[in-house]
Amino acid sequence: MKCHAFVACNKIIIDKDGAHSIIEIMLNAEIRAVRTAVVGNNNSTTIEIPPNAVSPQVWWLYTQWEPSSQDVGEDFEQVFQVYWPNGDKFAETRLQFNQKDDKMNQTSFFFGGFPLGQEGKLRLLTWLDHHGHSSEVIESFVMIKHVRIPASQQQGVYTS
Repeated sequence: MKCHAFVACNKIIIDKDGAHSIIEIMLNAEIRAVRTAVVGNNNSTTIEIPPNAVSPQVWWLYTQWEPSSQDVGEDFEQVFQVYWPNGDKFAETRLQFNQKDDKMNQTSFFFGGFPLGQEGKLRLLTWLDHHGHSSEVIESFVMIKHVRIPASQQQGVYTS
């Protein structure tokens, strides 16, 4: 099997025939850190994002595989891994499928939370396991950036 695509995306719609529609490929994620100011005082504090923060957002990993003639009728296990920018593993999951014919195969898996607590490259890895052998490891990433917004540029975000 040869991988032709491996991307993170915001949403995938899968039709009744299994065709995938990819919605909003994720290349970068800007996380806005809020600064709060005390009314009547120029002091402001930044609310820090914890390094293990995860947003309750569903997001997807999508791959497209081209089978060889030897792959038809075979069972595969696809491994997906996600690593925080500091190198710690965020998640790993496995997806089993059978390559029924010689047509391109699309696979996808969703996660119920997006890791946003660390700036840098969120590393995404995938590969296929087949009869004890692993394919080439395919890598992608989403660049995470934290943007601190000064209290003066926010509307209605004040605490006392």
